[in-house]
Amino acid sequence: MLLRLLKTLLRPAQARGATAPQAMTGGARPQGSAQVTLALVREARTLQYARDFDGAGALLESALASKVAMSEGRERAILLIELALCRLRRNHLAEASRVLEAARAADPGHPWLEKLSQFPMLLAESLQLSRRALPPMSPAAAAPHRPVSALYFFLETPTTTEQGRVGYFGLMRQSIASLKSVVPGARAILLTDRTTRVPDDAGFDAVLRQDLDPRALVHSRLLALARALGEPPLEGDLVLLDPDTVVARDFRDLYHAPFDLAFTLRSDFAEAPMDHEPFNVGVIFVRGEGAQQARGFFALCVRCFEEVERCAATYRFYGEGLKAWRGDQVLPAAVIGRGMYLEHVLSGRTNRLEIEGCTVGFLESRLYNSSGKDSPAAPEPPYILHYKGAQKWRAAPEHRGAGA
Repeated sequence: MLLRLLKTLLRPAQARGATAPQAMTGGARPQGSAQVTLALVREARTLQYARDFDGAGALLESALASKVAMSEGRERAILLIELALCRLRRNHLAEASRVLEAARAADPGHPWLEKLSQFPMLLAESLQLSRRALPPMSPAAAAPHRPVSALYFFLETPTTTEQGRVGYFGLMRQSIASLKSVVPGARAILLTDRTTRVPDDAGFDAVLRQDLDPRALVHSRLLALARALGEPPLEGDLVLLDPDTVVARDFRDLYHAPFDLAFTLRSDFAEAPMDHEPFNVGVIFVRGEGAQQARGFFALCVRCFEEVERCAATYRFYGEGLKAWRGDQVLPAAVIGRGMYLEHVLSGRTNRLEIEGCTVGFLESRLYNSSGKDSPAAPEPPYILHYKGAQKWRAAPEHRGAGA
């Protein structure tokens, strides 16, 4: 995603209807400087995929000190932003703030800076919870597979149109078909409220209804999980799937690994505009043995919801609140602890943390929650594809029965 945005930002300013490059830089634009900037970002990004954030930072600092990037303007700001993200990913928040201010001085009108400048404050917020790093998960020994259930969540909200309802159930029908084609004996379960209309042919083996508030969509999702995990029929191994997912391979070997609850990272390090939401909750795994611990984790998310909403930096960034949107991404990050995640997981030291007695694992998105964007090639084909945003309406139908 970031590289595509960079290409847009580095197009000639006249093509974007923006101020001419000479006006932005105070002089003639160096020939090919946009291409040089893009190449430097690509090289820095390659180092970051290898968790070498210090090496990527050193590369960018060297470029910024050279004649290539001495002029002020958009290209310099982009390199400074990438350097600031390297510092954020090492949990060097004060230094990241300083670099972001330098980027603002280089290009006061850069469209990313208003939000990015708030990231250090967001990352500094921390709930007072018991956390510790655990040894990393290693590949588990082969063992017999157990039955798996896929859990979907959908509510009709006040803004849901009939077209949208039909469309989402179409996506879930496709996702369920892909699941059952590659995971023998898998069941599909829908978690919803008392009033959402569910088509008879939607493909679910069970529909679990609760008293939920459709105006608080993502808060309701966390609340429903805190109530239902570990209870019939959700007492075995589970995968929580967004409607716009397609299961491409049998993933059941994963449940032999030592975790209670496992999240997937947004990418192999972080997706630049989303460093404050490092996990994508469209695919979540729960081991049967850890269902009660996972239930406790989501109960903690519900319990801490208002405290997180009231935090000054969170409120400034999410002024409309978190209950209707984003909260199911923000609360797990807050409960896990962004600083803990940066220090131990993003650094590559481990892929497991213990949070208030729940063992939380972290998995590569390119294998278990792949959108095919912003990631080097995976060592093997992905298990689960996730067509996010508008992409789901374009790409997912092409993969109908992808697991067959």
